[in-house]
Amino acid sequence: MKRFPNASCFAGILASAVMLAGPALAYDGEVYTVCKLDPKGDNYLSLRSCPSSKCREKLRLRPGQFVLTIDPSPERGWRAVFVMKDINDDRAYEGPQGFVSNKYICYVDMTE
Repeated sequence: MKRFPNASCFAGILASAVMLAGPALAYDGEVYTVCKLDPKGDNYLSLRSCPSSKCREKLRLRPGQFVLTIDPSPERGWRAVFVMKDINDDRAYEGPQGFVSNKYICYVDMTE
């Protein structure tokens, strides 16, 4: 006859494994601003529906517009972002989202 560990033993082993693994790290996003645009050119940054200049333009972002990144790093030169109403927008997750060229956004240090 095979013997199986009881449920409380299994639960103890599982709890120990979780504690040893440590907390899971979640990415909360970072604030960037639209920058490096040519004022003699279009002077806006397109928010796109996918990470390509061939994708549909959803919005035009002005210089100085704030965005909140969705992923910790760009992918093939594009960043997935939420558009922020202002620097203190704590509801950006409810706003427009899409992709912008990583070349035209600059990091905003929020630690100060």
